[in-house]
Amino acid sequence: MLRFIITLTILISFSQSFAEGSKQLRPTSGDFGYIQINDKARTFATYSAASDERMYIHIKSTSEKINFGFGVITDGSTPKTDVYFRIKDPNGNVVMGPTKIPNTGMGFISSYTKAAAGPTTINAAGYTPFIFTPVTTGDYYIEFNQGSGTVVALNNLNKRVFEDFDITVIDNNTNTAKPGRLWSKNWDITSNSGANQFKGTFYVYSNDGVVTSINFNGIQPHAFRVACNSTGCVNTGNPALDRQSRAGNFTYSSYKIFLNDPDNIEYPNGVIGSLQTDIQLTGCAPNYCLNVTTDAPGYMEFVVNLNGVPGYQIGTKDLIFGQNVTAGTTCIPWDGNDGLGNRITQNINFEVNAEYKFGLTNLPIFDAENFNNGLIVSSIRPLVIKPKLFWDDSNISGGGSNFSGCVSNACHPWPSSNFGDERTINTWWYVNVVRDTIITQSIPKPQPNISGSASFCTIGESTNFSTPSIGGNSYQWVSRKNSINGSSTSTTINYITKLGIDTLTVLESNSIGCYEDTIFVSCYPTPTPIVSGDTIACDINTIDVYTTNNIAVNTYQWSISKGIVMLGGSTNTVQVKWTTIGLGYIEVVETTPNGCTTTKRRNVQVVAKPVITGITH
Repeated sequence: MLRFIITLTILISFSQSFAEGSKQLRPTSGDFGYIQINDKARTFATYSAASDERMYIHIKSTSEKINFGFGVITDGSTPKTDVYFRIKDPNGNVVMGPTKIPNTGMGFISSYTKAAAGPTTINAAGYTPFIFTPVTTGDYYIEFNQGSGTVVALNNLNKRVFEDFDITVIDNNTNTAKPGRLWSKNWDITSNSGANQFKGTFYVYSNDGVVTSINFNGIQPHAFRVACNSTGCVNTGNPALDRQSRAGNFTYSSYKIFLNDPDNIEYPNGVIGSLQTDIQLTGCAPNYCLNVTTDAPGYMEFVVNLNGVPGYQIGTKDLIFGQNVTAGTTCIPWDGNDGLGNRITQNINFEVNAEYKFGLTNLPIFDAENFNNGLIVSSIRPLVIKPKLFWDDSNISGGGSNFSGCVSNACHPWPSSNFGDERTINTWWYVNVVRDTIITQSIPKPQPNISGSASFCTIGESTNFSTPSIGGNSYQWVSRKNSINGSSTSTTINYITKLGIDTLTVLESNSIGCYEDTIFVSCYPTPTPIVSGDTIACDINTIDVYTTNNIAVNTYQWSISKGIVMLGGSTNTVQVKWTTIGLGYIEVVETTPNGCTTTKRRNVQVVAKPVITGITH
């Protein structure tokens, strides 16, 4: 009887205390659940922690104080006394410490009982705390470092486990605790052995203001991280793939996670949203918009049913995508491609199913080897319900899936021993969903493409241009300077060339809008070079100059027989040297910018110089 009375007294004391720390991670002194730093060089709550890995303490008023302390620290088994802490303000300034964590006196928690009782400031049965007095409001954070108060070791593998800790915010005016102020987005937890069960509970505050509690119900992880988000293991925009469990470490953090129900004033309830209008498909490929109008933040998920089978089937033409939305009208972009990456054909009817989810939460757990009992998840506020739990472990050998939702008290136990070893096992839920379905029609953007030759050598030549014909679309051809014979509103037109460069445009229109394609049509007549210069060269080694009319946009190329080109082989004037007696020639090829060419040759007779002999008297 005496033993019963003592136990009851302790339980009553704990239930009336408002400690935040070991009390929530270890419901009883015989349970296993500890924060840790440097496990496998991870940086949770260390001097090197990224913003999502920090351990924050929220301060609402400067009348509040942070009371905190730490128990024995180990490397997993052996006690250590080489960990320092410091506190930073919301701007990142160090405002307390660095201070070595003590193993006696102020700030030391000698037992689980004292940690669960909280600081002596509000409970005489608790521990004597360190006390920090903030001078401003916001999110302070506490950081730890092993080995030094100032020097940070990179890739520190010296794991340190905090067997007991407590961080409690107390209003100094009323001497009351303010639970729901300690949070992180990525907790690092150990049970010190794969055989030990973790029975702690976390409270997730989604970005749309929903609080759900997660009772880990005896999971056996040895060490794992607790992080939640709206998409799953990754965030590619494809919900069906993103939320699939997979081999390897695929966790990322997005939501604040507390050890108690978050302070209801500082972290208020979100609004249970609704769709204000039916969803609408506007625009055209590749710039469709699925327009949704909502009155509150949430997550919109779309299934475009293109394979004719109700629901979404992975690996088919069906498409699934989604994103977070805010209150108001949001365009969810879609490129018009189906689930196989092909552009959908024009003017087909298809079904779009939309789900507007409130409190969508994914819990990807990495490297929790065993879990026989399953998660216990409850919606705390604004709705008090038991949400359905979903999972898709089908990518892992021996894994299954549940897309209809588990409604049992505990859901998603691992199907076999070591199923979670070196794998990320994801579970997701939401507390409310609004559905809408529309039947719509694909109207691809017009994509005119002019075909036909664009270079001509004859003024007044007749030619045709065309663009692909799409039923129901209209066409209008426009030429800047040339003539279009007959109708200019068909897909094929007859065109008469004129000198120079013309801009030819076709405008194709449908209900989406008007889109154009333009080409440049050039017409430069065949050139008529005339070579001028001597036709007789007196003896070899004679140097002559030949020219042709100079047109600046044209090019010239000279060649010669019975001689060599000395200068100007690619201009309208050339200098040559005759080297061989006989009938030779000088020839020029003149080319216009659009490739029209003419060759002109001038024959040249190379004669020997007369020889004068002596006169005999």
